[in-house]
Amino acid sequence: MKDVIYNDKDEDVRNSAVFALSQLDDDKSIPILIDIVKNNKNSKIKKKAMFWLGQKDDKRVVDLFESILLK
Repeated sequence: MKDVIYNDKDEDVRNSAVFALSQLDDDKSIPILIDIVKNNKNSKIKKKAMFWLGQKDDKRVVDLFESILLK
């Protein structure tokens, strides 16, 4: 799924993949969503990943948002 998010040419497919990923168990989805926020070059995909991370109640997400806000 990560390959689709980074490489598929169709933005709707990438958005759907980010959504599908967000529905997985937190231990699986959060690390990949964080990686997307940190490393994906597409700002729209980053925003989608950040949105779905914002729906999670997890310290890793708080740490990520804090690091972004303090930059």
